[in-house]
Amino acid sequence: MNKKVPFKNKFDTAKKYDNISTYLLYSSTILLIINFILGNFTDFPLAIVRWTEIINCLIIISFSISEFIVNFTLYEAESHRREDFVDNSFKSLIAENRTEGYYTNDDIKSGLYKMGVNNFESCFFSYNIAKKIYRFCGLKLF
Repeated sequence: MNKKVPFKNKFDTAKKYDNISTYLLYSSTILLIINFILGNFTDFPLAIVRWTEIINCLIIISFSISEFIVNFTLYEAESHRREDFVDNSFKSLIAENRTEGYYTNDDIKSGLYKMGVNNFESCFFSYNIAKKIYRFCGLKLF
């Protein structure tokens, strides 16, 4: 069965904006270091140093706006994911589009028990990811 996850696009969009934020943060940091070196250890013209400060300020403002967009997009995506979670658990019609093949317990009757199973499945999946990350880093989890 093919997976249909309507809210995946929103998470992908948030990830793209997060990558942009990361690049803005790195470029601001690099520009700050360059500006510090030019201003304190060289005889560079003061006008150029001031222009690099202005550019850095613009990058910082762009970073702040980008982070706001990331947070807003993630909030929207999480809202859609939660709506789908409730829809799958209770067969309600809250979400605009429902997922298909996302949950592996379609044979369970709708209700609180199915909601608990969905929640356990999600927690178990997250636990296994965290365990693999800890092992990758050389740490032990429990």
